[in-house]
Order: sequence, then C-alpha cells, then structure tokens
Amino acid sequence: MILIFFNVFAKERNMNKLFAQCNFGKMHSASTLTAEKNIGNVERILQIIEKEFGLTNLDGIKTKHMERVFEVLQEKGLSNSTLASYATAARMIAEQINKKNIVPRTNAELGISRTGERLNPVQCNTEKMQEIRAGLYNKAEYLGLAHDMRGAFGLRAKESLVSSKVLSDAQGRQFLAVEGSKGGRPREIELRTPEQKAVLERVHGYLRATGQKSLIPANLSLKQGLEAQKKALESCGAKKAYGTHA
Repeated sequence: MILIFFNVFAKERNMNKLFAQCNFGKMHSASTLTAEKNIGNVERILQIIEKEFGLTNLDGIKTKHMERVFEVLQEKGLSNSTLASYATAARMIAEQINKKNIVPRTNAELGISRTGERLNPVQCNTEKMQEIRAGLYNKAEYLGLAHDMRGAFGLRAKESLVSSKVLSDAQGRQFLAVEGSKGGRPREIELRTPEQKAVLERVHGYLRATGQKSLIPANLSLKQGLEAQKKALESCGAKKAYGTHA
C-alpha cells in the first residue's frame, strides 16, 4: 500500500536524481499521513545533498553529506522537533542504502535536543477556553464535539476526530478505543468521569444522526478533516493563546 502511495507521490513531483532512486516499500507500518511527511523530508534532504555536492548516485551518500544537511537545516532556524523529523528521514535514507552508520544513532549527536520543549506549561485561561469552544461549535458541531473529546480524554487533534468506539472488559469497565494514535500504537482510556460519558453520548448521537463513522464530515478525507480542524482552531485563536498541542 505504501509502496503504491510512494510511486504515485513520486510521479506527481519533479524529482531530483537522488530521490528518483528511492524505494520505500518497507514503510508498511506508517500511516499515510506519516509516510507523506517522511517522504517529503527525504526529498528535501536529497535536494540539499544534490545542490551542495552535485551527487547523482544515492549509494554515494556519506557521513559528510548528512552532516552538511543538518548544518543547512539548522541554519534555517528550524525547531528541534522539526529537525528530529528530518533525522528520522535521514535514517530512512541510510537504511535504504545499507549505510546506517552515516547518520548518528541519537539526535543529540546531530545537535538536536527537545529537552524542555515538551514541558512548557501555560497558565489556564478558562474564559478564553470557553470562547474558543463556543467559536468551534458556531463553525460546526463536529468541531465542538472534537474539542470536548480532547478536553475529556486528553486526545490529540487527529484522535479527537476519529475515536468514538467504546470497549468493555470482564469487570464491566468501559474504555475508549483511541484511534489515529501517534505511530499507530493502540491505546485505551478508561471512562472514569460523568463528563467523559456525557461527551461520548453526544458524539454517538451525532454519528447516528449523520450516519457517519467518525466526526469527520463524509465529504472530507482524513487529511482534509485535519486541515479544516487546524484552520478552525487558528481562526478561533487557539494556536495564538495556547499552541496547537495545548
């Protein structure tokens, strides 16, 4: 599936000579969106190598080429999070040509450190949060429901749009089956509060009324739904107030 996706992706682009030699048929564990991001980063890395060194043979890539790539990327002032994504792509290239040692095993060796980036507490402004929530509901009910799912279960943006299935165990406990999780890793969240159960009831009612399988409108693809949600959050001031992760 991903190999087919890559071939279509490749034909739609004016590829450089290095990128044209890639074959990522082994990317079967990645979601389509993740695969697209990784392949895009691979292409940009190879563009830098071709531009800086004039290299035209993928197998000719060496440590010095990768080191220069990250010098160029860091000169652009990219965040450590973005650089870490490029590091993943660089290792994909190294594995492709059976030269894993041309890219350091750790991001720290590339000068990439996300220490402190994940822990950046923001003072909660409940009035602003309610304003954002109201704005999302005004735009579309599914956007408001996804907002409430994130608040009740601590879901990521994608997860809040596609997660609604409830599972039960032998003890009668109920769990939300989280779909669309990062890296495709399955996880479940136990329903513990009345608020969690209430928002799920509203989501299930919405899905029954619309005949949809998820909160994403039937006329939108997953990618389009995520983009619509992102734009809605930004227009309501969520990104400016808290950042998209918050």
